[in-house]
Parts: sequence; C-alpha cells; structure tokens
Amino acid sequence: MTITAIAETSTERIDRTAVALTTLEQGIQELTTSERWTDYLRAQATFHKYSFGNVLLLQAQTRDWIDPQTGLQRAPATRCAGFHAWHRLGRSVRKGERGLWVLAPITKRIKVDAQTDTDDEKTFERLVGFKAVSVFDVSQTEGKELPVIASRLQGDSDEQAVFNQLILLGIAHGFTTETVPQAELGQANGDAHFGMHRIRLSEELSGEMRLKTMAHELAHVLLQHQDPDRHRNEKELEAESTAFVVLHHLGVDAGQYSFGYVAGWAGGGKDAIEGIRLSGTRIQKAAHAIIAALERDDNDGRELADSRERFNDQRRGRDDDQRNAYRDGATRSWDF
Repeated sequence: MTITAIAETSTERIDRTAVALTTLEQGIQELTTSERWTDYLRAQATFHKYSFGNVLLLQAQTRDWIDPQTGLQRAPATRCAGFHAWHRLGRSVRKGERGLWVLAPITKRIKVDAQTDTDDEKTFERLVGFKAVSVFDVSQTEGKELPVIASRLQGDSDEQAVFNQLILLGIAHGFTTETVPQAELGQANGDAHFGMHRIRLSEELSGEMRLKTMAHELAHVLLQHQDPDRHRNEKELEAESTAFVVLHHLGVDAGQYSFGYVAGWAGGGKDAIEGIRLSGTRIQKAAHAIIAALERDDNDGRELADSRERFNDQRRGRDDDQRNAYRDGATRSWDF
C-alpha cells in the first residue's frame, strides 16, 4: 500500500506546507464569527494535545469528509496519529485512505559556547520552519481495540470526583478554593483573587455549573490573568473558552453558559484575527493542562505540581507576544 506522505518529492512537500499555511490563515479569519469559534472549541476538546493551528487544519480537511469505501460522509475525526504510530499501537491504515495534513516544527540544534572557563557548553533547539506531515484518524485504521482515553461524567459521584481533582490542580498552582454566599460575589458565579491566592465559588452552584465555574477560574490562574494591561473582555473570552473545552471533553455541553461570552468576540479586521491567534494558542495550553490533570489518577497532587512547572515552561516568553518567542536565539516551545 502506498502512503502519499512517503512518496512525495521535496517540491510536493513544500507545496503541501504552503497550502497548509494558507488554510490556517483562512481558518483564523473564519473564527471571527461566534459560530466558527464555538465549532473550533468543540474540536479543541477532542484534539486537546494538538496546537491551535493544527486543530484548524484538521477541521478544514474533515468538514466534508467522504469514506472512500462507502462513499458516505464521515463523522469528524476524533483521534489522529502517524502511519507508524498506528502500527505501534497494533493498528494499520486501511487501503485507499488518504492522510490528513498537519504542520510539524523543523528545528536546528545550536551550540552556545561557554562564556567563562567554569561554564558548560549549552545546546538549544531553534525553530527554523514547519513542514507538512501526514496523520490518519482512528476511523481510517483497523486492528487492535484502543483504550478509552476521554473521561465522561456519569452522575453526581463522577462530578464530585472531577471537582476534587480541579481543587487539587488549584492547590498545585498555589490557590485554595472555598465556597461563599452568593451575596459576597455579587452577580458573579465565582472569582480568582491573585493577591490572596484564592478561588471563590458561589454556594448556590452545583453539578455541571460548579464544574464549569471552577474550570473557568482555574483558567484565569493558569493564564496569569492578573496582568492589568490585558483587556477584561480578552481575559473572560480565554477563561470561558477554556472551561467550554474542558467540559466538552467531559461530555458536558456548556454552550448555554458559554455562548454569550463567545458571541462578544465576533468581529473582523487584523486586530481581531491576531487576538484570536494569540488567544487560541493560550486556550489550547490551558485546556490541555486541565484535561491532562483530570486524566491522571493521582490523589496527592504531586504529579499536578510537576504539570504546573511544565505548563509554565511552555508559557514563558509566549503569553502576550507570541511573535517574539525567540530568546537568545533559541525557543523553549512553539505553536502555529
């Protein structure tokens, strides 16, 4: 069986990359409507490990997706991996399937000479570009059954267990959580106080609404929203979008709570498009940090503390100026 990605020439790979980048730019422009933004958030819940740009690329390629064996429209992609990655999982790509294209970083190892006799030589990986690589959805493969990754809420006991894990994640980031009378919060369902390192939730909240609000406040914490220079609307968009992604991943449709926030982001122009690009990357990182914590089975928070350091390492140098991600000729992380 011939896999398109393997048979391509270097010129064809360059063309694929150019097409992918063009598709990405078009996808970002489409996100300036609330409907497209919520569609993106649903996709991000499924592909929470993928970058902002790659989620848009997968969406664009599977919008009118046809099964080559039946000729019928396919359901959206849910789990993607490379040809060899599927083989390692005991599955193979079905004959006649065409790959989905995502962008992968091209890096170059750079050595930095020691500044003094006591310093060690350091090696960094520098981002020099991107290339298009082929992946396949699980629906395009056959073979060994895969374990279920995503957690789904199955009643009050599951909701409480997830809520407890969110509290632990807050603790790992130095924030306690407490329930207070609604009168102390005014019209809000909750708040995050950076000076006191405290999250407050209304005692009137329960079930899914309590989970949604807790995820929203945790997003404020993870995204470092204490910065007074960032506009309140932008902060609320990021926090509510992150909460929407997390709840959707858990099988809960939080649209009735979140769409009002999302609708406020509708608009156009270069400023709006750039804002969505930056926020989309930040939302992806925050949602992935929360979902990854929920998917781990730890009761003492030690792994959550480790995840805090990993998340902060990725976030440094990228929060408000993604275009200047290089530091001393090197980068710690990248998104597209």
